[in-house]
Amino acid sequence: MGLHSVYLAAVWFALRHPPPRWLVAAGAIVFRLTMAPQAPSLSDDLFRYSFEGRVQSQGGNPYRARPADPPWKPLADPRTPGADFRAVYGPLVELTEWAAWQWPKAPAIVADLLVLLLVARWLPQRWLIYAWSPLPVLEFWGQGHNDAWVVLALVVALYGRESRAGLCLGVAAAAKWWPLALLPAFQRQGRVKWRDYVLAPAVVLVLLAWYLPGLEWSNAQFLSGFLGGWRNNDSVYGVLLWLMGDADRAKYLAFALFAAASLLLKKPLWVVVAMLAVSGNVHPWYLSWLLPFLLAEPVLALLVWAALMPLAYEAVIGWHILGEWRPLAENRWWIYGPVMLTAAVSWVCRDRFRLTSRSGPLE
Repeated sequence: MGLHSVYLAAVWFALRHPPPRWLVAAGAIVFRLTMAPQAPSLSDDLFRYSFEGRVQSQGGNPYRARPADPPWKPLADPRTPGADFRAVYGPLVELTEWAAWQWPKAPAIVADLLVLLLVARWLPQRWLIYAWSPLPVLEFWGQGHNDAWVVLALVVALYGRESRAGLCLGVAAAAKWWPLALLPAFQRQGRVKWRDYVLAPAVVLVLLAWYLPGLEWSNAQFLSGFLGGWRNNDSVYGVLLWLMGDADRAKYLAFALFAAASLLLKKPLWVVVAMLAVSGNVHPWYLSWLLPFLLAEPVLALLVWAALMPLAYEAVIGWHILGEWRPLAENRWWIYGPVMLTAAVSWVCRDRFRLTSRSGPLE
């Protein structure tokens, strides 16, 4: 909690009095170097990345291989999750796993460093929002999560040349699929054209071509559990489940609400927020998806959400000690409670209680 408070205070100060770039850089480097040597202790995803990379190094297809399958079981670490499931990540992630299977944390670190360099160049006054955020430090350098590639592609799509935005959304979708839903909001902002509705999926298909023979419906069925099908640290999804009385119906409603948000909301930021709100499964590293948008629009409630989200790892303590996973621990309201309170206060006092820089919000 103390670290998160320091971060929020630093953001508040930096938006009004941008600190020297050397100070931001020094903090960013020190924070990251403290985490780089540590083995992942809060998530076992890195063992999955390593397994899928090993499968490919032996000529296998990760979209067909399961850690429990006899031919591939010797390649799996005992801590590899999802023994009975095939790969669900996008082809870009699978390619990075193949290239770096001996150093599974390396792709996330490389992507994060690229984000740091680009944000320092394009948004120097907002650099601290990303550089000092606990999320990329913990999730990319500590746990090695591949979401760093989504963040990198979104940063380029948002702040790079408009002509490349559609291509970058395709790259982001090739990592985690869902960024294709941002196309309508990006179009309303004038950053993508109609041709990008073809270009972005084409990028995914080109990268997927190598793996295409291995894809089956079961891959998509497991992936759909992100929005529903299982529950982990959810918020609004619990209301949907209560209303529908059935997990499958709640999942379909969550998909419908996400689709409506994608088609109707004007800003990509709020499409992502809506998706996370209705999702049945919200891991802490998912909040890193908000950071590219918060650089332009530093919404206080969302910064609080991103800062507090690592508290969700409280469930890991019981998992390691007792072997019990409590995905709906009451402690998650120590995250969502302050977020909702901050959002309410910000809305009531929106003219007095706002995070903005002296130069105003980014256009």
